[in-house]
Amino acid sequence: MRSLRVSKTLRILTSSAILVFLLLVSIHPITANTQNGYKDITCEYAFSGIRHSYNSTIQFQGKQLVTLVSTDPQTIMGYINWNISLDNGQSWETTTETHAFTNNRTYKDGILESYTAWWIAPETQVGNLIPIDGDLPATNYPVRSNPFLVMDLTSLSVGTSRYTCWWLVNENPNGIHESFYYEQWTGMLVAAYSELVEDGVIERLMQIELQSATPALPHEGLFTHLWLTYGAVFLSLTIASVASIGAYLLLQNFRRRRIKQSPQLRL
Repeated sequence: MRSLRVSKTLRILTSSAILVFLLLVSIHPITANTQNGYKDITCEYAFSGIRHSYNSTIQFQGKQLVTLVSTDPQTIMGYINWNISLDNGQSWETTTETHAFTNNRTYKDGILESYTAWWIAPETQVGNLIPIDGDLPATNYPVRSNPFLVMDLTSLSVGTSRYTCWWLVNENPNGIHESFYYEQWTGMLVAAYSELVEDGVIERLMQIELQSATPALPHEGLFTHLWLTYGAVFLSLTIASVASIGAYLLLQNFRRRRIKQSPQLRL
């Protein structure tokens, strides 16, 4: 009787673990937001950085307002305003630019065609290569010679908000180390961090983070956060637990059959 109770308890625990696992897996598509990508949105960012040139060091900081408006199926108008200080806030310079972005994220930067950093396609998948040239005054440093690689979906906290983001990485032998984060359902830039290291010295450093957006970007739910943060660990523990319990039950069942087939083992 005791072995039957243990077996029943173990079966209940196994079923419960599997149900919790399936629940966490199903949470992600349920929380999907069908917001209309990068079109018709205004985002405010705060940025800062350091640039070394010759014998001088420039520390910059400021805010950037980016408004994207879809004008036709092929063009998105971008109204870019930034307020920047190059002397630790003692003086400020304000600049306004307007760019006609195409659906493939390119715009004319002088005579060159550049890929913007403000958004990526929401249909992005892990393993995709995304070209990013960047935008003044922050995300265009350093100059890049290779595209970003989409590494994974990750949970990112910026200020008091938490987002589910595509994590893009740019690493090359020239000392460039960059991580850009884009909100999963809209493709909008949430944060970007870059550094250029030469001979063990940081030559350029940049970070830019989202402060607010209108309409607001989808915030990450608790279950999605737990899944992205602990999902792999939970999956490993679940598989290990199910395997251990399955082996235990198999041995118990094998032992009961042997006892039934050999009455002398009961003595």
